[in-house]
Amino acid sequence: MAIPPRRPLEVDWIERRSGAAEPDWASLRSSPSSVDTRLTVSFVTILPRAPWRLGHGLCLLLLWCHAVRAEGPVQRRWTSYAHPAEFEHVSVEHGLSQSTVRWILQDQQGFLWFGTDSGLNRYDGNHVRVFKPDLEQPDTSLGDGRVNGLLQDHRGVIWISTNGGLSGLNPLTLEMRTYRGGQAPGSLSSSIIQAIVEDRWGNIWIGTLDKGLCMLPGTWTPGEPAHFRCFPADARSPAGLPWGRIDALYVDKHDRLWIGSQVGGLVRSTLQAPGNPSAFEYFPPDPNRPDTSPPTRINAISEDSFGVIWVGSYLGLFSFGVDPIWWTVSLRCFLH
Repeated sequence: MAIPPRRPLEVDWIERRSGAAEPDWASLRSSPSSVDTRLTVSFVTILPRAPWRLGHGLCLLLLWCHAVRAEGPVQRRWTSYAHPAEFEHVSVEHGLSQSTVRWILQDQQGFLWFGTDSGLNRYDGNHVRVFKPDLEQPDTSLGDGRVNGLLQDHRGVIWISTNGGLSGLNPLTLEMRTYRGGQAPGSLSSSIIQAIVEDRWGNIWIGTLDKGLCMLPGTWTPGEPAHFRCFPADARSPAGLPWGRIDALYVDKHDRLWIGSQVGGLVRSTLQAPGNPSAFEYFPPDPNRPDTSPPTRINAISEDSFGVIWVGSYLGLFSFGVDPIWWTVSLRCFLH
C-alpha cells in the first residue's frame, strides 16, 4: 500500500508557556521510575487548524516533556510511563454544542469557555451551558454560531468574534450585545470578525475577513454605545494596510501591533498612547527567500520571553527576531 505524502502542519493557534530544556531521553528509557517527567510546553502550544484529524471533541496537545531526575520516589500517578496522564473528554454527549472546538478561554471566575462551529459553551467542570444565535433577538444574542475567537478584557467583558459580528458578554449576568458591520459612523466595517486582541490602554483591536482593521477605544464602558474606529486597506499608500483580510492579531511587550493574513505577509505598527497606530510596516513574503522571509497564509502570532515573534502558518512555524530584524524557519512539522 502506498504511503500518502506528508503534509505541512497547519498551525492555527499559538500560546506562549514557560520554556523547557531537552529531556534526557536515555535516562527516561533506562530508569523511568526515577525520572520526574514534568509535562510543559516549550515556547508554544500549537493547535492544528483541522482538529477533526485528532478525533472529535475537545483535544489537548502537549508538545514537550521536560524530564529531570527526581531526588526521591515519584509521588504523582502520571509522572512515568507506568502511569500515563489521564484526560477527560468533554463531548457532545456531555452537552457540548458541537465537536469542533476552535477556541478556549478561562475567565476571571474560573469558568472554561469553548468556541465551536455551532455555538459558545461555558463549562463549570460538571455542566455545559450553550449560547447560540437567537433570530428573534439578534442584537442581544450570539452574532453567529461559528466562533472564531475569544477574549476577556480588563473590564471583564468576554468578546466573541463570529461570522455574524462581534459579541460582548457580561459573564456575571450573561447579558450579551452584538455589534455588526454597517455604513453608519462608528460602525464596524464588516460583520465577519476573524481576530481580536487588547492593548495596554484597553483598546480592543478587531480584524475582519474583508474590510481591514477596527478598534474599540479603551475609554468605552459597558452599557454605553460602542463607536468603532476603522482602518480600511489602502494598498496604494506605503504606510497603509496592504490587504483587507486579517486572520491574526498580537500586541507585543513593546506595544507593537502585529497583523497576519492568509493573503500573505506580516504587518507591524507601533501603537502610541492612547493606542493610535503609527504607519503600517509591511513585511511581504519573498518567493526567492522562502526560508528567511515571512510566510504566506498566517494563522497565529505570539511572542516568547526573549522578545522573539513566533508566526504559525500553513507552512509550519516561523520565528522573527525584531532587534535586529531576521527571519528563520524554526520548525517544520509534517503529518502523515
